[in-house]
Order: sequence, then structure tokens, then C-alpha cells
Amino acid sequence: TLSPETEHALVDAWKAALKFGHAEVLPIHLFGALLFSGKAAVVFGRVEKFGKGKLTKYRLSEIKKHLALK
Repeated sequence: TLSPETEHALVDAWKAALKFGHAEVLPIHLFGALLFSGKAAVVFGRVEKFGKGKLTKYRLSEIKKHLALK
């Protein structure tokens, strides 16, 4: 059984795939869905910490703007 948050993310990923005319849900669709839900911020924080600051030139808002899923 999936949690409600997981189910919501999968539905949003499916909608993103449809929006872009893709026949299947790809990792980028799921990532975008998580990004817009606010859950990906935790991942970015961890990557930033362990990646030694390599993401500092990117901001979450800039990534959201480029994905433009919603």
C-alpha cells in the first residue's frame, strides 16, 4: 500500500508525463513532482552537504522555473 503522499507524487508525475506527450512516467517526471511538492528540498540539502557545495550556483526556484510542470 502506498502512502497518500507517494500516491500524490505518482499522480503528479503521470500528469507531467502526459503534459509533455510522453508515453511513460520517467524519473524526471517523478523528480519534478517531488520538487513542486517541496519534498525534494530535503534531497537538495543532503546533496549540497555531501557534494561539497557544488549546487550553490543553482537555486531551487531556478530549477522549478526550468521544469515548469505546473
